[in-house]
Amino acid sequence: ITMHNSTPITKKVTVEATVLDSKNNPVSETAVSSVITVPAETEQSVILEPKVASPVLWSPDNPCLYKLKTVIKDEAGELIDEYHTVFGYRYIDWDEDKGFSLNGKYMKLKGVCLHHDQGALGAAQEYEAIYRQLVTLKEMGCNAIRTSHNSTSKILINICNELGMLVDFLNQVDV
Repeated sequence: ITMHNSTPITKKVTVEATVLDSKNNPVSETAVSSVITVPAETEQSVILEPKVASPVLWSPDNPCLYKLKTVIKDEAGELIDEYHTVFGYRYIDWDEDKGFSLNGKYMKLKGVCLHHDQGALGAAQEYEAIYRQLVTLKEMGCNAIRTSHNSTSKILINICNELGMLVDFLNQVDV
């Protein structure tokens, strides 16, 4: 976690991280926190590692997502910022003879190369249009998307995570 202090005064803050399930219930063993000093007009980073004992693994058949809730408080305990990062637990492997495996299970990638535009809608990234497109592809048996030569939108990545679609993108995700 990187914090930027844009003020001319050194600040001492508490950074806390908790993993939440899809119903916003804490699932990490405990919230982890650290008190750090951020000098004036600089950035300071801290690594926090909340532990989840038995996470449900994300897969195309079960796209289980969690949230990392990050909270920053000032010395008086007042909330400065709160940020949620959505993610899924999974592990991958590649064997030259057996191919790709996700969470220890070998699987075939059944995908398409997907350009960033929405046909007549153009290059605007409309959530509903992308969602509809990806649901249709998933219903057809698609489980993977290869993005094209344009930067991948955050909307596409979020919908793929939600629906259980693997994504191979070579371009940096737009923020």
